Amino acid sequence: MSLTNEEIYEHVETLYQAHYLGLVEDQMSQECDHMLAIIAAAEIQEVEGATDDHQRIAARNEKLHQLINQSWDLPEKKPLAEIYPKLFEAWEIEMESCPLQQVDEQSRDRFYPLVGDSIFLRLLKMSKRSLLILGQLPRRFVNLFRKEKRALHYWSHTIPMRNLVQRHYGARLIEDLEGLTDHFFGGMVKEYLTVKAWQETMALDATHAAVSSVHMTDHVLAFKKKWSESTPAIIAEIFAARRKAFEQEYERAGTWEYAKWKLSDTKVAGWLMDAHESWSRHQYEWKNTIYAVFEDWRSDLDIYILQQKTLAELSQYQEAQRQKLTKYIDPDIGKIQQFITDALDGLGQPQESILKELKRLHYQTVKQLDQSLVPQLSEKLSSQNIVGHINKLEVTVSQLVSELSEEHIILKSGDYDRPLKHDDFHQISIDELITFETLVVFQNELARFKTQMFSVLESAADETKDLDHIITFSLSSAIASLDDEKSDQEVILIAEEGFQRASSRLSEIREKLQLSLSETSDGLEAAVQQFCDSLTALTHNENTRELKMRITKAKAARQAVQVREELQDRIKGVALQLWEKSKVNYTVFRAELSKWSGRFILTANKPELTKQVSDFLYESQQALDKLPLIYQRLYQIEPLEDLELFEGRAMEYEALQSAFKNWKLGRYGATVVLGEKWGGLTSFMNYAVKEVGFTHSVSRHALEGNLYSHDDFITMMCRLFQLENIQNMDELVSHFHQGPKRVIVLEDIQKMYLRKVDGFQALIGLNQLISRTGQHIFWVVTSTIYTWNYLSQTIQINQYFSYIIELKELTNDQIINIVWKRNKISGYNIQFEVEEERSNDKKFMKLTSAQQQDKLKLEFFSSLNSFAKSNVSMALIFWLLSTRKIEDNRITIGTFKNPNLGFLKALSMEKVYILHVLILHDGLNVAQISEVLNIPQTHCQLMLLALLEDGVVFEEKSTYMINPIVYRGMINLLKSKNLIH
Repeated sequence: MSLTNEEIYEHVETLYQAHYLGLVEDQMSQECDHMLAIIAAAEIQEVEGATDDHQRIAARNEKLHQLINQSWDLPEKKPLAEIYPKLFEAWEIEMESCPLQQVDEQSRDRFYPLVGDSIFLRLLKMSKRSLLILGQLPRRFVNLFRKEKRALHYWSHTIPMRNLVQRHYGARLIEDLEGLTDHFFGGMVKEYLTVKAWQETMALDATHAAVSSVHMTDHVLAFKKKWSESTPAIIAEIFAARRKAFEQEYERAGTWEYAKWKLSDTKVAGWLMDAHESWSRHQYEWKNTIYAVFEDWRSDLDIYILQQKTLAELSQYQEAQRQKLTKYIDPDIGKIQQFITDALDGLGQPQESILKELKRLHYQTVKQLDQSLVPQLSEKLSSQNIVGHINKLEVTVSQLVSELSEEHIILKSGDYDRPLKHDDFHQISIDELITFETLVVFQNELARFKTQMFSVLESAADETKDLDHIITFSLSSAIASLDDEKSDQEVILIAEEGFQRASSRLSEIREKLQLSLSETSDGLEAAVQQFCDSLTALTHNENTRELKMRITKAKAARQAVQVREELQDRIKGVALQLWEKSKVNYTVFRAELSKWSGRFILTANKPELTKQVSDFLYESQQALDKLPLIYQRLYQIEPLEDLELFEGRAMEYEALQSAFKNWKLGRYGATVVLGEKWGGLTSFMNYAVKEVGFTHSVSRHALEGNLYSHDDFITMMCRLFQLENIQNMDELVSHFHQGPKRVIVLEDIQKMYLRKVDGFQALIGLNQLISRTGQHIFWVVTSTIYTWNYLSQTIQINQYFSYIIELKELTNDQIINIVWKRNKISGYNIQFEVEEERSNDKKFMKLTSAQQQDKLKLEFFSSLNSFAKSNVSMALIFWLLSTRKIEDNRITIGTFKNPNLGFLKALSMEKVYILHVLILHDGLNVAQISEVLNIPQTHCQLMLLALLEDGVVFEEKSTYMINPIVYRGMINLLKSKNLIH
């Protein structure tokens, strides 16, 4: 079956219209809808949860980012058949119906020359024409004698029809359609860039956009209409040109001008392959272009979001600082001012006895100011809460930077008006770009402000301490002046002047504080603005390319230094290893010699307990006293309330969370959390209670007093939970069962027993209560690890708990973070001391100053954690004790060496037994120690006084406890004597 050219054209046009052109139009419609969605998202003003404009804009940009992320990811090069499978299915069917060959009469133009024919073609046509005429002679001669003349025909030609259709409508038409691809992507990219440029004006402040969203919507709709109207004309032009080319070759195919072998199957297959490859490459490169547009858009949105979140954090900081002053500091200042005002009013009233009134005021000053209000105000001024907000700002911004998208691409040229190859891309990391310069400058500014603020707060705290002394001194002077026969008015004037000076001092402190906070706020605002301006500069690709080049050069320089150092190390490595081994062997030999000589009576060293203890503690106290008051407070041994300083314990937290989830499923979930004394146990519970997300009410109590009888236990539970008429265990169990399900946290159960006959009844009662109510109450108790091990061996307490969570050792990095977080809040710079013996270490001396500090830092904390064994308080104490000097805002830290606590071995066994029970009971009073050890109280008192004098123990509310400085040495001593495990 033969087909006319018109029929073939109609079939092809219908096929492409249905399976290609219609899809392109649908895709453009979808892209325009996406643009309209972007415009709608960019104009959202109200965002749930946003409390200020910056949060609102940041949240809006995040939603916009999510919307943009749904389109145009990294493109993949796909064949045409995979993109338009139905087109190729229909094409295969069409080709099966197309005849392989078709015979038709050649046209006159195949025999007569045409304008533009070459000389060779003219000669060829003349030859064909001569042969044609020669062949027609018989018919011409016969026609002379016929009434009805027979028509003269040109030669016929056999057309390889299927291959010709494949060549024009299967290969060349696909190449022609690249023009439609240009029209599609070129218009779409241009319109997206227009929407992007408009959105960037909305990204910072939607209220100041130069063009309204309505106008932009109209712009997109107008573009869609114009594109839809212009596309049919472009398509018609492409198809008309291809139809004309097909018809021209149709006339020549199978003739001498265009031999059949030129349309062989092999050639047609090659044309199809080349056309498909060209179209796929062209399509892929245009997708690269639109992908580059969206990548640029995504990276810009990342930066805009970071900007707005940073500005939101600044607003929160400024509000928090204002609140700190008005609600945290001002109430105490007001109370002191009110005390002064009341005192002045009282002095202004007639008095029966001036002396009596002055003494009353002196007493009240000491009681209210000296013992309460002034220390309270001074403590608040010296606390880290105020400066902590600057640190929170820094931490939040740093975290936001670290959360930015990892890799984006930018263009080398910056032009989006053409298809792009992969080589046109630059890979960049927004995080790296910001961290390299912008964030460092910002962090340095914050460190400067923290230092300034610490200086002002410490000065204010020092000045505040003298307020009560100003008043008491003036009152004492007034009282003394009565003996000098001064008049009542003169005496009152002396007293009033003291109160007035104190009031003026207080007002000056308030004004300085207000001024400092205001200057800090203004300075931070300028620093944040500079940071945001630097971020804005990164949205310009030319700036980003320049910065990337600087980063690359810096990395190359750093790598060159490392390579050079590695080469030097290899050359000198063998010699250094031999030298180090020699030193180690010598040190080992000296240590062994000293060890063996100490085993003999004549050569053994005699420990001198009192002198060594007093010297060690005196040096320790001296190191602490050198430190600024605020710095000391940052490292105080007390449970964390500011959970931003909390570090680690992820596994323990997950274990507690798992226990609670299993209890909610109806399983027995009694849990104990174990840790060393001062090891961060209470801080962990503060963190866990807040973060676990208990869905029931939480009752939390810390136990005191070492009550041990069953009656004491019932009384204690009634007091803790405010119960009445509870006489025995059954009534207590009934009460808890009748109440709602809840979480009960009892801390320090090591204080619920005495190591004596019948001294465990309170703990036994607790075990019974937990086992009988464990399905209704989620019990969490805490205990020191050494007490728990003892109780597990004596009363098998571990059998009553399903989950035993022990605080594991912290890593060196976690110990570093615990110390470093506090130091960052302080604003002080840390310099690790380089000891003289390091000067002989050529490898160390070859390092840069920064590399030396990094190495010393790692060595310090590795040694510190090895000694402290993850005991947080120990680490903090000995960090402070390692201080060498303070200069301006720099603290120098010496090399950490394990403290020599060998003097503890000189303690008598009686004192060791006392220290042993103090650790097992977490502190006892004299009577309790006497009862546990069965020794007279007077003898016990004498030994405790000796230990107190030596500094091995300290007294707090008549309870004696181990000094934290010697705690680790004491634990090691008791372990060596097999007293604890």
